[in-house]
Amino acid sequence: MVHINAFLSSWIERHFLLEQGGEAIMISIKGLNKIFKSSSGDVKAVEDLNISIPKGEIFGVIGYSGAGKSTLIRLLNRLEEPTSGEVIIDDQDVTNLSTNKLREARQDIAMIFQHFNLLWSRTVRENIAFPLEIAKVSKQEREKRVDELIQLVGLSGSDRDEEDALSTIVSQHESGKVLHLHFVGEKTNQALISEIAKRFPVAVNILHGKITQTKKGAYGTLIVHIDGSSEAIQEAIHYIEETSVEVEVSSDVS
Repeated sequence: MVHINAFLSSWIERHFLLEQGGEAIMISIKGLNKIFKSSSGDVKAVEDLNISIPKGEIFGVIGYSGAGKSTLIRLLNRLEEPTSGEVIIDDQDVTNLSTNKLREARQDIAMIFQHFNLLWSRTVRENIAFPLEIAKVSKQEREKRVDELIQLVGLSGSDRDEEDALSTIVSQHESGKVLHLHFVGEKTNQALISEIAKRFPVAVNILHGKITQTKKGAYGTLIVHIDGSSEAIQEAIHYIEETSVEVEVSSDVS
């Protein structure tokens, strides 16, 4: 307990000095609140948070499940809109930015999501290049940046590895179809897999992937193997296509 108190005292002293202009502040949060409405009453996910984080500091947020950690991080770039308060990043008040200005600001705020947020129809290189395409970066500059990032994280040759991994999954099944199911939004039915098994005479096995349920719906990707008669498989695929789930059928499966 002595060490914890000493750490807290040091932390409070440091941030007092920061507010006096001792170091450049990269992230400043002032009076930040996020309240979710529910039938049982208001839920205060983030309450009157004030903090200053200097440029170059590595800062961690820890807490029990449901404490509001993810909500706080999503408030930084307004994936969640704050109920009140200010978030200032690099001297820019994120909370008051217009939609277009916010989109520009997000290009300089990196975020790694808990769920996939990857496109299975694209290779590793194409997934990295995708946000650069949206930002209208030239093809030459995109390719240069993608090469730099792939080298930085040690993924050289990963396109080939990704293709080999998918080919391995496909080759393990001599019949049926391997499907990539992309769950992408608020109308997505997370119970889709069990419904397919109930409605059609097919066997469904989840091979890989993860779905994350958010307040705005289910997001993520599943690779599933579906087996049965050709007619039953096609009926099941057609059923999936009628939902908001995006479907990709591996062409290498018989």
